[in-house]
Amino acid sequence: MVYNLLKSNPSMLQMFIQQRPQTLQQAVQFAQFGTMPQREDDERVLPGFCYNRWALVFTFSDVFLMWPVTNLFGFVIGYCFPALAPCIIPDFTIVFAFC
Repeated sequence: MVYNLLKSNPSMLQMFIQQRPQTLQQAVQFAQFGTMPQREDDERVLPGFCYNRWALVFTFSDVFLMWPVTNLFGFVIGYCFPALAPCIIPDFTIVFAFC
């Protein structure tokens, strides 16, 4: 739901990136009501528990629904929805992610 909403609405995607939700619940709350608390800047971008499960991965300009497998030499490697094709995202471009 959140992924499709953000992919189809670039202005909402930019607001999401600025707000940086910390959890899926905050993301859903923001999508429904347009408000949520600010994210702490020192939180890890893609914590280890996001690997090998679906994660919403936000870069500076896009969102990916990704099944991250590994982080190799600074690149997050996994499978991206909808084609489940392999994808590689440089980890320095990831603003935040949550499972």
